[in-house]
Amino acid sequence: MKRFLFIIFVIAMTPIYLILHFLGWFISGYIEIMTDITEPIVDVITDLVENMVEFWKRVFKRRREE
Repeated sequence: MKRFLFIIFVIAMTPIYLILHFLGWFISGYIEIMTDITEPIVDVITDLVENMVEFWKRVFKRRREE
């Protein structure tokens, strides 16, 4: 009887497992694609911020010297 109930339980839970499995596969693929798309944007923004920091360092350094 326990074996029969276990088999019924496994059969009943299989669709839920498959849904969660494919959902996880889809989400991981989506995250990978978004990472590939946004990585160059992050690099450009990082360069812009570094340039702004260097600019303001030079501006404040000149004011200290004056």
